[in-house]
Amino acid sequence: MGNANNIAELEARLANVEARLGVRELLDRYNDAVNQRDVDAWAACWTDDAVWNIPIMPGQNEVVGKKAIVDSWVRSMKVYPVLIMLAHIGKIELRGEGEAWVRSYHNELGRYVDGREIRPRGQYEDIMVKQNGEWLFKHRTFDAIYGENPEDVKYVD
Repeated sequence: MGNANNIAELEARLANVEARLGVRELLDRYNDAVNQRDVDAWAACWTDDAVWNIPIMPGQNEVVGKKAIVDSWVRSMKVYPVLIMLAHIGKIELRGEGEAWVRSYHNELGRYVDGREIRPRGQYEDIMVKQNGEWLFKHRTFDAIYGENPEDVKYVD
């Protein structure tokens, strides 16, 4: 019985590590897609029924569904000919099999089309889910902490 308990404990620990690694890899894929401006890779980070909420950005408060989220992102990226995003995970809470709540901190460096530079700092609170063996964003909410003024955010059509 002792070996069975040890094996079960090791399997549980391995599942925990695999989930945490999958969560981190999702955040890395997302940021790499932003930095590379890779629409397909960025879209692949979302569930079909995801919600993206960035209250500071006009038109990006409670965007629902992968297609609407991707369309909104493509439109918003036109504002920034240069945008570099770096993220650091603050906390991961695994919630049963295949779901996690995650808080991450983001540092961005960007330039608007008119040449003004921004250096916003903020945090995302996410619900991530595992679908078909891959971790995806189900719900993302961004809160600006420093360096982004809502009056300065304007879209280019």
